[in-house]
Amino acid sequence: MIAIERFRIAHGGYPENLSELDPEFLDATFIDPWSMGPFRYRRIDPDADPFGRGYLLYSPGIDLIDNGGTPSAQRFRDSVLGAHISSQALDVDYIFNEPVSPE
Repeated sequence: MIAIERFRIAHGGYPENLSELDPEFLDATFIDPWSMGPFRYRRIDPDADPFGRGYLLYSPGIDLIDNGGTPSAQRFRDSVLGAHISSQALDVDYIFNEPVSPE
């Protein structure tokens, strides 16, 4: 996320894809530990996003199914914390730039 923000500052907008970050903003390609492939990334319209985000950065999660960056990462955290992974962990993408509500 830091590399994405550095790109935005330098170029006035978010990259179209994560490969635009190499090599100026990233020294290495990061691998999603769930899928063993690239992290998922897509630009979104900040005016259409309730939190004003300009992109989504996420992993398809434990089921390896790309659900387009939904549902909630909180649901993922709640379902995998502890000694076992419940069935709630399925059909959940892990969103890295999901807004955190103040508690």
